[in-house]
Amino acid sequence: MKVIKQGKLPDEQIHRETCGHCKSELEFKHSEVQWSPDPRDGARWFVICPVCTRHVWGSSK
Repeated sequence: MKVIKQGKLPDEQIHRETCGHCKSELEFKHSEVQWSPDPRDGARWFVICPVCTRHVWGSSK
């Protein structure tokens, strides 16, 4: 097998989000996200802002 273009594993993906509360710009690995425990929300993920400790929800960008 020959690799034409090497991709990235999901755990290596880097996300960038802005905290809606304190406006801190965050960068984190996909392996650092937490998943919403509420089944009504579907499969939504979030991280905790290290500045204000609020939930920063992931977007589908």
